[in-house]
Amino acid sequence: MVDDLGWADLGVNGGGITVGAPTPNIDRLAHDGKRFTSFYSTPTCTGSRAALVTGRIPQRSGLVRPLLSGDKVKTNPWKVEVSQGKLLSDAGYKSALIGKWHVGEAEGMLPHEVGFDYFFGLPAVQSDYTQFLDERRYSDMHNNPKIADIAFTLQPEGLIKGKKGGKREVGFPIENLDDMRKVDGVLKDESIKFIKENSGGKTPFYLIHSFTAIHNDTYCGAEYVGKVLQQCL
Repeated sequence: MVDDLGWADLGVNGGGITVGAPTPNIDRLAHDGKRFTSFYSTPTCTGSRAALVTGRIPQRSGLVRPLLSGDKVKTNPWKVEVSQGKLLSDAGYKSALIGKWHVGEAEGMLPHEVGFDYFFGLPAVQSDYTQFLDERRYSDMHNNPKIADIAFTLQPEGLIKGKKGGKREVGFPIENLDDMRKVDGVLKDESIKFIKENSGGKTPFYLIHSFTAIHNDTYCGAEYVGKVLQQCL
């Protein structure tokens, strides 16, 4: 599953190099594998993620639109939902979600608070982080004192981590755009670490890994600037 990727963005569907961003590896998967071209999804991130993690349509829980900075959540949807992490953890698996979550960030709504054994990642969308760091892109917010005074009280600290039954803590602070460039690499390393720690033993494990890309705002790693056809700022 890919967040914010258009059907025609892929070369196999007529995009790719035609729109300035070749997708040779995905195209190879499509040509050499099995293609499923009829599917159902919601038009937003949160609804699709809720369906993936619960196995139910998002209308059941009310997770039908992205939660935005400053939203006042009155009801915890996870009081009526059961996550895959909880089901598998109860069945003897070691479960983890690493990466973007975005189906609840208030108290009692993060992965390790709704059944996963471990969480390391972004509770919300990455633009909730970058809007405080990128004055050029978000000049209206930065230069309007009335907006800034309210908005900057909501600035997130960084990637959050936690274990089932434990407290939230900052696992990787995000203080500038250079930190944002490192996020997907940090998440990759965390998932590799989780896999290595749980491979070869008698306990099965279950991992959801969710990169922040392709969803805006995208700041590619410093080593890729000028070398790839994508949005590199």
